Amino acid sequence: MKRTNFFLPEPARRELQELSQVTGLSVSEHLRRAIDEYLSRHKQTKPVPASAQPSPESKP
Repeated sequence: MKRTNFFLPEPARRELQELSQVTGLSVSEHLRRAIDEYLSRHKQTKPVPASAQPSPESKP
């Protein structure tokens, strides 16, 4: 496992801390599980790269 740092909005950080206290799981574990779930959902669909999507200006 590799350490990763990122910023969270304060309300999200606070909710994660509260959830952690209720469940007994660490904030890091909740984040790992959330990221795993997000990635498995997006594995099912092949996203279109941003460079291949039409720009808002090109709409008729």
